[in-house]
Amino acid sequence: MAKLLKLRGGTTSQHSSFTGADREVTVDTDKETLVVHNGSQAGGYPLARADGTGVGNFTITGNLTIPDAGNIGSASDPNAIAIGADGDVTLTQDLELQHDAATLSFGADNDVTLTHVADTGLLLNSTMQLQFNDASQNINAPSATVLDINATDEIELNATLADVNANLDVSGTYTGGGLMTTGGNIVIPNAGNIGSASDTDALAISSGGVVNFTQQPTVSSAAVKVAGKETMWIPAAAMYPETTSGCAALAQVELSNGPELKCLDFDASSDENAQFSVAFPKSWNEGTITFKAYFTVSGTNTGDVSWALSGVSLSDNGDLNTAFGTAVAPAAKAHSGTSGDLDITAESGAVTIAGSPAAEDLCIFRIMRDVSADDQSGDARLLGIKLYFTTDAANDA
Repeated sequence: MAKLLKLRGGTTSQHSSFTGADREVTVDTDKETLVVHNGSQAGGYPLARADGTGVGNFTITGNLTIPDAGNIGSASDPNAIAIGADGDVTLTQDLELQHDAATLSFGADNDVTLTHVADTGLLLNSTMQLQFNDASQNINAPSATVLDINATDEIELNATLADVNANLDVSGTYTGGGLMTTGGNIVIPNAGNIGSASDTDALAISSGGVVNFTQQPTVSSAAVKVAGKETMWIPAAAMYPETTSGCAALAQVELSNGPELKCLDFDASSDENAQFSVAFPKSWNEGTITFKAYFTVSGTNTGDVSWALSGVSLSDNGDLNTAFGTAVAPAAKAHSGTSGDLDITAESGAVTIAGSPAAEDLCIFRIMRDVSADDQSGDARLLGIKLYFTTDAANDA
């Protein structure tokens, strides 16, 4: 049969008591304290007066169980802590952890922690992921740094990270599955890289801010023209025979169909030469050049033709009476055996231009048929040459 214990305080009785097998409940109305004795352990609980006030403490060394969906609170907010039948705890007021380095732990084995860093912010333990599963979620803060991540693993965002209104500082590897929109700055370390999973250094930024692309940059899928190897076409019409050991004068040859040729004929019996001049763009790196010769043969002989090029560079006030550098030739090119077929040599090796090449110099070249290196029996008709040179500036400013 259940027992009912009623405890009543009053002015005529200073205390009431109930004794069980090993427990005693005592009310001391002077001290307004409910004392629970359990063996040798004891505690105190404030016994409220009729006006709602009370003093003292309630200390319990065992478990405190309240009814399903019960509440714990203060006199002014009796529902401050609501505990549901499933054990979920709801707070109607703020939760304040009022000490430095306070930590919230998550998971059965406390594998995720959120720790207070004094005067700085909160630290999410670095082995975990910070996930945003809603593309509309934002990170906003009034201070200089919105998100400061010092992780050793990847930071993976599978949605949109939008409206970052200050700096995003990521010391690990960012793998984004969505869109990141920032109203502030994205700063990477000095000599850092930006890239894709398969090309992590596609864009390298030096400590001085110089940007280098490992691939050809494009705009609207069209390649961006950059400094590098360039070509220049020099037609035979821009050349002239040398006075001594020169080729034939420029001739115009009419064919039975199509274009007419402007060409210079070089004999098979002796070395003959022609000259031309070039003022390279200011963006030229003043280095070596290479070339290809374009020619034809009027006969049907299949012999080789060898062309060699040499040059000299002259600056303002330079001596025009300066010798050419060493002539360089590509591999001799065999004619097809059909009269009038076009022949194009392979690209030559590096041609070193004599003098001290400088920006805006005048370069004079000599093109020679070296008969000692070929066996073509007919005249070789030079149509022109293509020069290859290298630029190292974006423009000629």
